[in-house]
Amino acid sequence: MKYLLILSILLFSFLAQAETINVFTGDVSRTFGLIQTSSKFFMNTTTTQGYVDVSVDEITYDHTDIGHTVCNQFGCHTNGSTPIPTIYNLIQTRVLVENLKLVGKEMIYLGENGEVKCGNLGTSRVLRRPTLYLTGNCILRERIQGNQVTVTLQIK
Repeated sequence: MKYLLILSILLFSFLAQAETINVFTGDVSRTFGLIQTSSKFFMNTTTTQGYVDVSVDEITYDHTDIGHTVCNQFGCHTNGSTPIPTIYNLIQTRVLVENLKLVGKEMIYLGENGEVKCGNLGTSRVLRRPTLYLTGNCILRERIQGNQVTVTLQIK
């Protein structure tokens, strides 16, 4: 009984520390294809503002018969249809996150529970491009429900 009480106190203390911010909500028309969302952080180094890039794509498969004729000892026949994926971009936007700032080389979220370090700005090893190295304290979650696309930022 004592362990259950301690476990429940720990669980509720972790839940109280988590903060969730609704970053983007948008409507997507009904399609027959597969809808795929992606979101990523973007930090502007000149204004030190933090953004989230949101992309919603539709993937459809065109079953065009591009039949290849194959001839062997059994005769000539076509190889059949091959599905060709086609990607249509439905939404491409950049959304400002108010309390996400770049302080020096650190990406910091200023929230209700104080400062949370989300990551560091560095350079990639191979291409030497500016890269965000995330700590896992700030997580972007995408959700498609019916016609609605929602992107939330969860702060631990």
